[in-house]
Amino acid sequence: MRAWFERNRGHLATFIASVGVVGLLQWWGAQRPGVELQLIEPTPAPTVTMAPTTTPAPLAVFVSGEVAHPDVYFLPPDSRVEDALAAAGGLTAEADPVIVNRAEGVSDGMHIHVPARGTAPTPGPITGTAPNAPREERGGNGGAPGIRPININTASPEELDQLPGIGPVIAQRIVDYRTANGPFHSIDEVKLVTGIGDKLFTKIKDLIMVK
Repeated sequence: MRAWFERNRGHLATFIASVGVVGLLQWWGAQRPGVELQLIEPTPAPTVTMAPTTTPAPLAVFVSGEVAHPDVYFLPPDSRVEDALAAAGGLTAEADPVIVNRAEGVSDGMHIHVPARGTAPTPGPITGTAPNAPREERGGNGGAPGIRPININTASPEELDQLPGIGPVIAQRIVDYRTANGPFHSIDEVKLVTGIGDKLFTKIKDLIMVK
């Protein structure tokens, strides 16, 4: 046996050293428990939502009277009466250029009427006229000062069309109604025409008359 130990002394020493190292490492690990790592997810950056940009709607403007092409035109915002007249092909040779204020800004639903030379401006609050434009004398049912009300029993569709809120369709209905039923006996009877209710009647009652 002694001889065997002498022959294998080196191997035994290596084996014992290895066992000692392993045991030491296990003891060291037991004395220092591992540190648990926590993964912290980064906070996502806030999403920035851009407000949608809106394109201003075009302005619908009705140009009538002494222009090359009377019609409804759609103009960009910040347009002026001069732009509306240009869209309608410009003034005719018979137009009175002094009556219309070309520098006035237009608005949606605006009606610009260009009268002929030597004719009185159209009754009613038609926009696009110069501040000092002449007006006919007051009369009828207590209309606005300086404006002669329109006789709805004799007015043409074109004249009725100049009243606020009365377009060419309702103007023709007024003429058709009085043709079928006879003349109006009071201005209130105009409400019998399809399309004219109390709200619209309030706008035109001081601008119309019967005679």
